Amino acid sequence: MGDLASDHDAAIQLIIGEYHRICSHNKDHELLQYISNVTQDGFEFVKDKYLPFLERFETEEDKKGDVIRVAKVLTAYFIALRRAADEIEGIKKPEPPLANITPVKILDEIEDMPF
Repeated sequence: MGDLASDHDAAIQLIIGEYHRICSHNKDHELLQYISNVTQDGFEFVKDKYLPFLERFETEEDKKGDVIRVAKVLTAYFIALRRAADEIEGIKKPEPPLANITPVKILDEIEDMPF
C-alpha cells in the first residue's frame, strides 16, 4: 500500500510522461501552460497559472475545504494530459462506468462495534 509521498511522486512521474507525449505532437497545447522546466525528476508550476490550475483540476467538493489535496489534483491533471495525448494520437477509449461506492461509516457513528 502506498503512502501520500509515494502517491505524489507517482503522479509527478505520470505527468512528466504525458507532458512529453503531448510535446512530441504539439508544444503549444493548452494543457502544457501550467508547468515548466520539466525534467525527468520533476517540474515547476508556472507562477501565474497555479490558481487557474487549481480552479480547473480541483473537484467542487475539494474546493469547499481549506486543504489542497495535492496528489488528487495532480492525478486529475495527469488524466487530462493522458486523454489529450490519446485524442491527438487517435486512440479511442470508452469512458469507464462510474463505480457504485458505498461510503464507509465513521467509527464514531457505529454504536455497537463488532469487537
